[in-house]
Amino acid sequence: MDRLYLSFPQWQGSGQSNEIYHGGKLLTESLDIYPFKKIEVPEKEKLTIENNILGYKSLVSQLTDAKNIVQDSHAKQIFTLGGGCDVEVLPVSYLNNIYQKDVALIWIDAHGDLNTPESSPSKNFHGMPLRLLIGDGDIQLKSLTFSQINPDQVFLFGVRDLDNPEKEYISNHLIPVTTDSEILVDTIKERHLSNVYIHLDLDALDLSEFPFVKVPSLKGLSIQKVKQLISKLKSNFTIVGGSVVEYSPGPNKQGLETATELARLIFE
Repeated sequence: MDRLYLSFPQWQGSGQSNEIYHGGKLLTESLDIYPFKKIEVPEKEKLTIENNILGYKSLVSQLTDAKNIVQDSHAKQIFTLGGGCDVEVLPVSYLNNIYQKDVALIWIDAHGDLNTPESSPSKNFHGMPLRLLIGDGDIQLKSLTFSQINPDQVFLFGVRDLDNPEKEYISNHLIPVTTDSEILVDTIKERHLSNVYIHLDLDALDLSEFPFVKVPSLKGLSIQKVKQLISKLKSNFTIVGGSVVEYSPGPNKQGLETATELARLIFE
């Protein structure tokens, strides 16, 4: 199988409420032209903190299931619908291993997701996956990854809502933060990376255009800007994977059309 499509509505990493579970399910139904492998996730569950991570046992179980599916696929490209940002742990680490670290990870997000279990104010794992991918975090969760990425493979686009430890980490590791697609493309080329993974957390978008997210943040990106960025990345690099995550549906499935359109743009 060259391409793997994952439906992974994991919500346990985002707190006690499960709205992004329903968002992931709706997106999967809307994009049923793709042959999704579905990772089973309990719709309702009372979560507790263990190892400084809320919902720890469920996360380990679900990520183990995801690892088995990804490993057995032998895919060269992986496209995922979440759920939370934490669904990226297996697809990104797998592709990074396949392409021997020749992958630029474009993190389009309002948040850095660079906390550790110790630094996280919320203990919600969806604020930790990027740091885990780099190699810092819970030992058991890290053992599930296929590889670790280097900080110079990470490119933050539209990130604006950071905790102080995240700001310090970004500064110390010279991780680019921009909203300029030309600068982003040039920086990727300067680092001699030819493959790209596009992570799209919908909270990167401006709330006036798309408020249907779990963790809203002001002064976001226009939908058009994100579309232009995706198109520019596709015209300059090989897209080896991507995702759309953190969709929290409004009444009557509000936001579904836009979320579906953006997913199609990444997936096709």
